[in-house]
Amino acid sequence: MNWEIAFTTSPDQVKEYKTIEELRKSGLNIMKATVPGCFESDLAANGLEEDFYFGSNILNARKYESTHVYYFSEFNAFENDCLHFGCVDTVAEIYVNGVLSAECDNMFIEYVVSDNIVDGRNQVVVHIIPPTEAAEAYTLPEYCRANEYTAESLYIRKAPHQYGWDIAPRILTKGLLKPVVLLRKRKCEIKNAYVRTKSVDLLEENAVVAFSADVDIRQDCQRDFKQLNYVAEIRDEKRVYSSSGDLAGNKIEASVEIPRAKLWWPRNYGKPFLYDAAIKIFDGQKLLCQYDSKVGIRTLELVTGAPAPASQDPGSREPDEFYFRINGKRVFLYGTNWTPLDAMHVNEEERLEKAFESIVDLGCNVIRCWGGNVYENDGFYELCDENGVLVWQDFAMACAVYPQDRKFAEMITKEAEYQVKRLRGHASLLIFSGDNECDLAAVSDSARPFLPDDNVITREVLHRIVEHLAPEIPYIPSSPYLKGPAPDQSMLPEDHLWGPRDFFKSDYYKNSKARFVSETGYFGMPSPASLKRFIPREKQWPLTDEDGGFHEEYILHETALSPSQEGLYTYRLPLLAKQIEKLFGSVPEKLILFLRQSQISQAEALKYFIERQRVKKGYSSGIIWWNLIDGWPQISDAVIDYYFTKKLAYSYIKRSQNPLCLMFDEKDNSGRYALHAVNDLQYGDQITYVIKDITENGKIVASGIAEIKPDSNEILEELLLESKHFYQIVWTPRAGKVYSNHYFTEIADVDYTSYITAIRKTGYNDFEGFEDVSRD
Repeated sequence: MNWEIAFTTSPDQVKEYKTIEELRKSGLNIMKATVPGCFESDLAANGLEEDFYFGSNILNARKYESTHVYYFSEFNAFENDCLHFGCVDTVAEIYVNGVLSAECDNMFIEYVVSDNIVDGRNQVVVHIIPPTEAAEAYTLPEYCRANEYTAESLYIRKAPHQYGWDIAPRILTKGLLKPVVLLRKRKCEIKNAYVRTKSVDLLEENAVVAFSADVDIRQDCQRDFKQLNYVAEIRDEKRVYSSSGDLAGNKIEASVEIPRAKLWWPRNYGKPFLYDAAIKIFDGQKLLCQYDSKVGIRTLELVTGAPAPASQDPGSREPDEFYFRINGKRVFLYGTNWTPLDAMHVNEEERLEKAFESIVDLGCNVIRCWGGNVYENDGFYELCDENGVLVWQDFAMACAVYPQDRKFAEMITKEAEYQVKRLRGHASLLIFSGDNECDLAAVSDSARPFLPDDNVITREVLHRIVEHLAPEIPYIPSSPYLKGPAPDQSMLPEDHLWGPRDFFKSDYYKNSKARFVSETGYFGMPSPASLKRFIPREKQWPLTDEDGGFHEEYILHETALSPSQEGLYTYRLPLLAKQIEKLFGSVPEKLILFLRQSQISQAEALKYFIERQRVKKGYSSGIIWWNLIDGWPQISDAVIDYYFTKKLAYSYIKRSQNPLCLMFDEKDNSGRYALHAVNDLQYGDQITYVIKDITENGKIVASGIAEIKPDSNEILEELLLESKHFYQIVWTPRAGKVYSNHYFTEIADVDYTSYITAIRKTGYNDFEGFEDVSRD
């Protein structure tokens, strides 16, 4: 289908255009459209706007917020065909041959339009109504609250970040973000298919796989069939296991037994083995339709509840347990929060493969799909299945108190039922969370208290949907989840560690009791090569103008929502400068040094956050750091910028997430540093190791041979180390490959020259995008 767009910013021109002929005569602006795509990206593609991501151009997007957009196309069809819309963004009316055939109000579900399609030539018009205008139809209850700029999002089921966030600009896209496909309605179709692990005998590893599906038989074809029957099968490279029967009614329920099943495991715990599964419907011997999928056999459990008393100090308080068991095995997880690959959600398909390569390269075994984002496409979850990467899935609500009325409950029910049915069969699916930080938002305003436990959307509606449609998938109402009328937030078992966002080794981070950290991050500037692609050359340095204020281009890419110095989210650059000053004693006077030192600051922080959880393995159960990659050019916590240039933190994380890793804990009261060997692999190994003081020209301060147990955390040595020295830890397992890590003692007010010399000696100076500048 070849699409065009008609649009107007004038209220006087907004009418109910139902046909292409009406649009062509309307006098509206008309341009070529890209589908999948959005109106805003097409403005730039057609030369009507400059790149929204450069300089201050993002402000130009605001003038299109009230624009009415009309997508239109023609197509040939038969009477039983239908149009499948993967994503209409967001509030829209769909006219087929001049007749209203569907109304849309949610970008998170698909729409199938079959009414009014005729044999031969057809036309379709999709009138997209501005989300700001759609929001005017709702009055928010007094208990609702949201971040500045985002209150109008609460009734509109659109990606929350698009209203303006600290990681994404305000750009309220309108478009057809996924393919529009003409489908032939078949005589018999399989719908709502679900293939799941029913049970596993973990001793014998015999498994039972359950199949269920609805069968939709076209009404005008019901008399055509003689004897309908089904086959449910699951197969590997050698054998086929199956169950069959006559089709009674319109529902299939079957079970297949698999002796000595090959289990699906997350990374570090085994292979993510996938079986091929199929459901087939026959009329006698004739195959009518077939559903195919990949299936991982595994059991899953979230363990929560009060811990056993700490033997060393029975009177000490600890948060409740929070860890996952896969196939009966407690797992330790580390990975990243997954945020928009593109703020406009265009080009995401072509960006996905490269971004996911980094997930695998970094050794991540978990991804958290953050609630301010969209739900990812099927290909994302398939990659997670294939690579043993677990998925923590938030429902798409974030940082707000959402309406609790029937209208909103109906909206979220339709969305959640669609998404749970779509995602529940993936072996990688770890947990559903009702939202991101909405419990925290509820208690953020003491003048207007709203108890998290009163949230019927997350405590009742979503809980019930997950329980009914995917009962084997764990569910929590919010991340983090606050229980009771006055929860002690310092005792949350699963927490987001942002706090004062001060120095990364402050007491806030060091003394956290969280057992599972599902968000924490630290700022790092992009490279010089990337910076020049979105900040004009004359504005790059100094960061401030003659009056001492930051250039508006920097303010907008922090990401602030206005160029004002006092606007929302303008804290990043001042805070980043303070973090550099804390680490190196002063803020540098050259751009190249500022960029490099900020990347060192971020790299050391994320390394510390990961290792802080790993040395507590047994008490802690994982960390999901913030975040992998930018969705637009910005100053951020991401370790890969929008242009896929890696920051220094990338290589630091890769070393810290080595499944068998040597790392130092913080200095204890006796002044000694414990050297931990943390092994997440399910087999032991013998290693030789050596500790070198790089500050003292590689002087060896310790060495040894150690037998490392499977899935363990043990202390190899406790050493007295020199203050403000760079130590390299090198170890070699039996296979002979050499690994390394490092530790900088008392890392504050560090001499920059000494630090940069040390990482050059060790080969840790992985600064991408600095090649075209002189060496500092």
